[in-house]
Amino acid sequence: MNEITGTLKVIGQTTQYGPSFRKREFVVTTEEKYPQDIKLELYQDDCALIDEYVTGDPLKVFYNLKGNEYQEKFYVNLQAWKIQSTSGGGEKTEDTSSSPKEASVKPTPKRRGRPPKKADPQVETTEDLAKDVPDLADAPF
Repeated sequence: MNEITGTLKVIGQTTQYGPSFRKREFVVTTEEKYPQDIKLELYQDDCALIDEYVTGDPLKVFYNLKGNEYQEKFYVNLQAWKIQSTSGGGEKTEDTSSSPKEASVKPTPKRRGRPPKKADPQVETTEDLAKDVPDLADAPF
């Protein structure tokens, strides 16, 4: 079993190839002395496995090494099939390619995008704050 641990750097869009094949790429930066950016791929229904994560999340990705020849050129792909959070939140996705023995509980997915803006705190005062500053004594507020 192959696995890689690192930080999620890039999440690509799902691309449709013909009527029956989908692929999605993502990049994980390893946590080594010399970090590497590793591109992995998700196929078909597994394309949704990365939806619960955002860039910067620490991950452990399980993958299969795939090789093929096309027009006398050779290609190697890393096909991800399971993704786990390494931030202590436990497993966030389920293993879709191995035995159904291990059922996982899906936690609430992370929100994507910016957090909602908090309202500025309102300060109520009845005293005249400008009375002690001579330059503000004639200010319009």
